[in-house]
Amino acid sequence: MSANPAAELEQVSAAVLDGRSDAARSVLLDGVGRARAAGDGAQEARLLCRLAEVEVRLGEFSEGDAHAIQAARLYAAADDASGQVAALTCAVLACTHLRRYDDAYAAAYAAHDVALPSSDAELRLMGTRALAAAHAAAGSYEDSLQLFARMIDLAREAGLAYLERKSRTDWLVINLAWLTDPAALHASAPDREHLTMLQAWAEHLLQQPAGGSAEDNLRERTQLQAVLAQIHVVLGNQVQARAAIDAVTRDSAQLQWSNGLAESPVVEAEVFLMEGEPVRAVESSRRGIELAKRFDLMVVEGKACDVLARCAEAAGDIESAVRALRRHMQVTREILRLRSENRVRIERWRESMKQREQLDTLSAQASSFRELSLQDPLTGLTNRRGLDPLVTEALAQLRLHGRPCALAVLDIDDFKSINDRHSHVVGDAVLKSLADVLRATLRGSDIAARTGGDELVVLFPDASPTDASAACERILAVVHEHDWSDLAAGLAVGVSIGVTGALPDDTVESLMRRADLLMYERKSA
Repeated sequence: MSANPAAELEQVSAAVLDGRSDAARSVLLDGVGRARAAGDGAQEARLLCRLAEVEVRLGEFSEGDAHAIQAARLYAAADDASGQVAALTCAVLACTHLRRYDDAYAAAYAAHDVALPSSDAELRLMGTRALAAAHAAAGSYEDSLQLFARMIDLAREAGLAYLERKSRTDWLVINLAWLTDPAALHASAPDREHLTMLQAWAEHLLQQPAGGSAEDNLRERTQLQAVLAQIHVVLGNQVQARAAIDAVTRDSAQLQWSNGLAESPVVEAEVFLMEGEPVRAVESSRRGIELAKRFDLMVVEGKACDVLARCAEAAGDIESAVRALRRHMQVTREILRLRSENRVRIERWRESMKQREQLDTLSAQASSFRELSLQDPLTGLTNRRGLDPLVTEALAQLRLHGRPCALAVLDIDDFKSINDRHSHVVGDAVLKSLADVLRATLRGSDIAARTGGDELVVLFPDASPTDASAACERILAVVHEHDWSDLAAGLAVGVSIGVTGALPDDTVESLMRRADLLMYERKSA
C-alpha cells in the first residue's frame, strides 16, 4: 500500500467500486497500523473514519462504532472540526443499527455542538445531518424530515449544490422509510399523488449530474433506485419496479451494502407477486429475512415477514403465512417498545444540550415536513393525507373508550359554473373564503380539511351525530348569510353537507363514503 495519504484512500475507493469491500477493510487496517507506528495522528484519523464507514456498510456495526469514536478523538486533538463531525456521524449510524440510542444521540448532539458555533455553512449542515440521521434511524421520522428539509434550504442559500442534492436524497429515503416502516404510526397507506411526487423527485435527481466521488455517486444512485423500486411496487408499475430492483440488487452487491442486500429481496418478492410468481416471491422474502437477521436489521425483518405472509398466502401455504404474520407482529411490538423508550431518550438529551436554544431556533425555522405534505396549499386546511391519521385515531378512541365522533363532507353547489362564469381565480377565492368560514365557525378541536377539488371534510372528535349536525347547520347559515358579491358581482354560493356519526366497525374509507352518500342525497333533494 502506498504511503501517500491520498493514494491510500484512492486505493480503498477503487477496491470498494470493484466489489471488494472486505479487501478495502484489510487495506485500511494495515494503513491505520502504519500511521499509528509513524505517529501520524491526522492520517490515522482519516483512515479510521474511512474504515468505520466501510464497516457500517458491511454490517459490522460494533467495529464501525469503535473506529469512528477513535477517529473523532484524534480529529478533536488535531482541532479538525470537519473530520470530527464526519466521524461522529458515522458513530451515530453504527449505534442506531445496534439500537444503542443513548450512544447514538450522544454522538449526534456532540457533532451538532462541534458544528454549531462555526461560520462554515458546510460544517453546520454536516452537524445537522448527524442529528437528523439519529432521529431517522430511531424512528423519529418527523423530526428527521424537518431537519433535512431545513438542510435543503440552507444548502441552496449557501450555494452548496452537492450538499443540497445529498439532503434531497436523504429526505426522499427517509420519507419513504416512514411510509413503509411496519411500526411507523402514520396510520394510513400513502396516497398515489404523494408517491408520484416522490417518484418525480427521485427520477429528477437520477438524471442530474451527481458531483461527488464515484463511490458516493454509486451509493446515492442505489438509494434513489431503492426508493423508486418501492414506489413502483405500491403504484403497480410492474416493468419499472423490476428494472429498479434489479439495479438495486446489482449495486448493493457491488457496494456490499448490508441494508440494501437485505431489503432488495424483500422488495423483489413484491415484484415476483406482481409478475404472478408467488413461489419465487416466497423464496425471495425468506432470503430477505435471513439477511435481515444476519445483519440484525429489525425493521427490514418486520417488512420481510409481512411480505412473506402475503406471498405464502398467494402460494397457498397458509401455515407459513400465519407463522410469518405472527413473527411480523412480534417484531413490530418490539420496534414499538424501542421507539417508546427512544422518545424518553430524546427528551433527556434535549434537556441536557448546552446549545438547546440554538437547536430550538433551528427547529422553529425549519421547513416543516408536516406543513409541506399534510396541508392544502390553497386553503391552509389539512389535506387528505393529514386527515386520515386523525380520523383513524378518533375511530380508535371510539372503539377503545366509547368516545363518539362524527364526520361531515361538504361540497360547493354548482362549483363548475362558478369557475366557468367568474373564472378559476374567483373559484379559488371561494374555497379560501369557505375555509375561513369553517375556521371561524368550528370548535378548536374540530378539524377541517380539503380533500380535493371543491370537497371539504370536517372531523368532529368527541361529538355526537346530533352535535355535529347542529354545527353543520351553523355552517350552512353562515354560508347563506355571507356576502359573496365581494368576490364577484352577482356571485352566490351554496353548499351541501352530509354528516354521520362513526360506528365502532368503521374504517376511514367507510365513514367517508357514508358521509359522501348523505351529502349527495342532500344535494339532490
